[in-house]
Amino acid sequence: MAEYKSKTVIVRTAPMALFDRIVDLKGVTAVIPEEQKKDVVVDGDMISITYAGFTIAVKIAEKIPFSKVVFEDVEAPFHFHITLNLEPGEAPMETLFNINVDADLNFMMKTLLGGKIQEFLDKTVTAVSTGEIL
Repeated sequence: MAEYKSKTVIVRTAPMALFDRIVDLKGVTAVIPEEQKKDVVVDGDMISITYAGFTIAVKIAEKIPFSKVVFEDVEAPFHFHITLNLEPGEAPMETLFNINVDADLNFMMKTLLGGKIQEFLDKTVTAVSTGEIL
């Protein structure tokens, strides 16, 4: 299992509000470009995305209110878990946020994708902290 961890960022939102936005998967479609929305299906706690002939479906496997959300693959080319961690910051309207990914990658996939996964995680948490997404 390959493990990746994003940097930790400060999000200027209370943990409760950030948690609520994360678990509302319908909100994810708001950040998807209009021409790609046809490839995204949200059904309760599951989201499915088709891209370049591959379908990746994930579901929320665990919710610990205001501190952790775990996604796991339902359909994907490899098995993985994504954990979104939220901790109260120093101020009431601050959340410390990071993402961990555990992926069952073989050596070749780890070599090809490892750096891209790390870069994607760091860009994602930065986008959350600046309000670009969520």
